[in-house]
Amino acid sequence: MGFVVPTSGSTQGQIANSRGTPKGIMHQVYVSIAFKSALESASQGLTRGSLTALIRISDHARESRFFGTVTANFRDIEMRGELPAQKVWEDQVCHQDRGLPKISVMAVNARAENQRGDSTVSSERRRVGRTIPQDELVTGQAWIAGSNQLGNFMLLRTTTRQSHIQVNVRLYTTQCDLGELPLSRSGNVPQDAIPDQ
Repeated sequence: MGFVVPTSGSTQGQIANSRGTPKGIMHQVYVSIAFKSALESASQGLTRGSLTALIRISDHARESRFFGTVTANFRDIEMRGELPAQKVWEDQVCHQDRGLPKISVMAVNARAENQRGDSTVSSERRRVGRTIPQDELVTGQAWIAGSNQLGNFMLLRTTTRQSHIQVNVRLYTTQCDLGELPLSRSGNVPQDAIPDQ
């Protein structure tokens, strides 16, 4: 199987190769965490802790339908720089290309400690009819194209407004034969070649 660049629109049916084999795609979602310099400076020596990010995914095609929330867990981590990405979800079957799935970071919860004591972060998205969260999650306006050793991906950045934790969601799209099972990958990936913002 080879990587293809994700598209924002439907291909209007199946892609066929030269032999007429129906072609489709599989999606994989990876999440990494970056602690921006403002947080590192404000933390006054916070070093180790844990973090959980809740990711909502809606990905629907004729052959495969998924809607739910998956969890990215980062335990016993050094809370500075960027943490290695981990795979949080992938399609279970090959399906027709129906465009990009809908992906949202719903919440970020973290706990860290140093010699001065414990510190916690609880951040969520703004919701209609609710008070605006003090540490609101803010998502960028558009996907950003990038690539690494796994192939081409689309990147969605979400940042906690007050604590300055950045959640990077990377969507990979793999071309496959319809009916094919997912291709396994390791949970961690190297740093990416992506444009800075």
